[in-house]
Amino acid sequence: MAFLGQRFALAALAVVILLCGAPMAQAEPFQAPHFGYRLEIPPGWEKGSTTRPYSALFTPAGGPTMGLASVMVINLPRPAGSEPNQAAIQAAASYAQEVTSKAKDGAIQRQAPFRWDMGDAVVMGAQVVARFTVDGIPMQQWAVFLPQPKAEVIHLWQFTASAGDFETYLPAAQAMLDSLKPVTE
Repeated sequence: MAFLGQRFALAALAVVILLCGAPMAQAEPFQAPHFGYRLEIPPGWEKGSTTRPYSALFTPAGGPTMGLASVMVINLPRPAGSEPNQAAIQAAASYAQEVTSKAKDGAIQRQAPFRWDMGDAVVMGAQVVARFTVDGIPMQQWAVFLPQPKAEVIHLWQFTASAGDFETYLPAAQAMLDSLKPVTE
């Protein structure tokens, strides 16, 4: 019996060595200084294309067969002279109002402040989690409104997925949000 225990321990050690020696997939940086932010694209995701100015779209690699999911970062103009945090809160409130009044089956699941750690400072933004239906497909969206204190911009980070795929893609989307930092060069 001790012999089997030793063989099992050696096999387990070999697996650990193989796993530790295997190269880990690395996040890919995305930085466009004129957009005002940078973030990391997690393994298994890629930059997509969008026609919206000052916006970036990210999707799971493999296209539509990988599920209905995307992360988009959109620069929204901040009203001139408005206080950054209040502008983000107002933008979130407007978004929530639009979802409930215009989206099919639109409902707000959560609306709360959002603490954005920018690296050298922390600012308060706002977040909204909503559900709605598009073309008969139940969707879920997490929208985070991040005030850029050094520019007249609010970065709107949106993770959108079908209700069935939301939890599956949430960790990768969260990693992108956690890596999002302002660029003020």
